[in-house]
Amino acid sequence: MLFVGMPTLSSLPAAKEVNFSSARVNFWVPNEWNLERDGEFFVLVEPNEALMIVVVVLEADAIEDALLRWDDEIGQMIDDVSQLSAPREDNHNGMPSLVLDGTGDVMGERLIVAS
Repeated sequence: MLFVGMPTLSSLPAAKEVNFSSARVNFWVPNEWNLERDGEFFVLVEPNEALMIVVVVLEADAIEDALLRWDDEIGQMIDDVSQLSAPREDNHNGMPSLVLDGTGDVMGERLIVAS
């Protein structure tokens, strides 16, 4: 006897597509997550509020210029940011990126911050 199981569409998690038209990037977010969008600035929060993801498209001619702009943006959301390691260059699906790890205060609570 041979039994083959196939997941049904109802068992797959439902998600909505988010589009960054200026960066030509799309990604999927679970329907249960809270999504706030202001132009090319997104804040994603999972249902238990244990994880928040901030996504922003920064116009810049060089990654160093984008990093300076990101410093300004993150300073408006997170207080007392401390780096845990030096920034490192990376490549995310063909896009140049910088990875930063640290800690910071959000609404009076000390949190791990990664960008």
